[in-house]
Amino acid sequence: MEVRSLQEAEQILEYYTLRWCVEDTFRVLKAGCRVEKLRMQQAQDLQQVITLYMAASWRLMLMTLLRRVTASMDTEVIFTDAEMLTLRTYAHNYDLPEFTDLASGITLVAMMGGYMNQKHDPPPGHNIM
Repeated sequence: MEVRSLQEAEQILEYYTLRWCVEDTFRVLKAGCRVEKLRMQQAQDLQQVITLYMAASWRLMLMTLLRRVTASMDTEVIFTDAEMLTLRTYAHNYDLPEFTDLASGITLVAMMGGYMNQKHDPPPGHNIM
């Protein structure tokens, strides 16, 4: 894109930073949801599944981003009462510490998917979630 002013340069830079969110979304769809392996017979069926996966991908990405910037925030910001009950039940059934904040709740979600949460492990990101 041709840049003629500082304002245009700032706008283009903002567009470019948003590109990584799009890249992360498609990475989650491809690697996590394995959307490329779907073998639907009807285009409408594929569209419905991808729509569901997009919503799940967005939510997982939101969780990881919130964990980075507001880890001590209350869990009610992202989890419903039913989801918190599910997390408490999961923690109890697997003898894990109960979550106390957003970061520990998101870590439990990642553990449900196989994240080990060992001392040397990085916090769960998009790919892990």
